[in-house]
Amino acid sequence: MERIERAIRDHTGDVNAEVRTTYSMIPGVGLQNLGFYEHTVRSGRRSWSFVTKISTSVFFGNEPLFYTRLISRWPQLGTIAPSQVFFGRSELVDVCLLTMEKVDGCEPDIATMEVEKMDGLVRHYKTLLSVDPAEVERYLLPRQFAIGFNHGYLVQAMHGIHVHAWAESVMAWLETAVCR
Repeated sequence: MERIERAIRDHTGDVNAEVRTTYSMIPGVGLQNLGFYEHTVRSGRRSWSFVTKISTSVFFGNEPLFYTRLISRWPQLGTIAPSQVFFGRSELVDVCLLTMEKVDGCEPDIATMEVEKMDGLVRHYKTLLSVDPAEVERYLLPRQFAIGFNHGYLVQAMHGIHVHAWAESVMAWLETAVCR
């Protein structure tokens, strides 16, 4: 934790900033996500928020590669993604930690969205469109996924439904989940 907090302080530019860290876990998603640390940083009147995702290396997959390979190849992606502050792998157990700026998100409601926010959404979308998905694929690992007994996993698992073996595993999950 000391290394993460040092990286956070370095990122804020204040090595003496106060860092408070809490651990949380989203119920029902423990198969791939081992929880996260939320870091609140205060320095004088300024404050920042950071999040450290905790996962096994198998399920971390492409997130670190996004920062090390994709942003270096397509810097424009860095303008719409939270900044990475720290990435580390434990030498004792198969756990990875990725710390980044916390971005408070909101679900866009196009019907009530203000013009400025709509313009920002369109700008971000154009940034994504500036990168050819086929070219991106060359830089990433095949996605690993374990289907848990939770509908959220099923939704996420649909990305590989076009692969026969993948489709079979999704169908097996459905049969098990429905026939319980």
